[in-house]
Amino acid sequence: MRFRNLIIIAAALLLWLPASSVAAPAQAAAPAPAGTPSPERLPLFDTHVHYSRPDWDVYSPAQILKILGAAGVRRALVSSTPDEGTLKLFSAGPQRIVPSLRPYRSRADMGGWTRSQEVFDYVSKRLERGVYKSVGEFHIFDAGDVNTYQIGGLARLAVKRGLLLQIHSGPAPVRALFAIASKVKILWAHAGMSEPPGVVGRML
Repeated sequence: MRFRNLIIIAAALLLWLPASSVAAPAQAAAPAPAGTPSPERLPLFDTHVHYSRPDWDVYSPAQILKILGAAGVRRALVSSTPDEGTLKLFSAGPQRIVPSLRPYRSRADMGGWTRSQEVFDYVSKRLERGVYKSVGEFHIFDAGDVNTYQIGGLARLAVKRGLLLQIHSGPAPVRALFAIASKVKILWAHAGMSEPPGVVGRML
């Protein structure tokens, strides 16, 4: 089976390094096409930010936006537990913050959320706000946890609404998601749990 909708985003850390700290290649690189922006001008999109309840008393939304701006982050995909953290940031900076709905209302939901109708109903209702571009980050540790009414419903909702699913899992749950909804688009958080490069390459 070929997965056309698997997306892995890597942080462009090299953009933050001074030129003197990056070793020169053995051969000169081919010149960039005309109009290609120089590395220091490339926009950064951070696809994995959490602004959860413990963070609220430490950093205000204005401070978070200032930090992102200082780091050169133009846009950030944010999810939080509870979701109010994401909405706080989105309200403060709608041009910079891209909301993602995390299914966890609290950390207590992390264990059995894949089989919880209450969590599924919460997610379904929350998505009616129409501001979210993604659902996640969420964790699935076993492919068997994908084969539930609730996860099937979530995958179909994502396809219907054109949303990404941001999943933190090994490769088996990703394959299982594609098996139940071949058109779903997946943002594979951290490129898996601890997968070696060969596995990541095969998944891509």
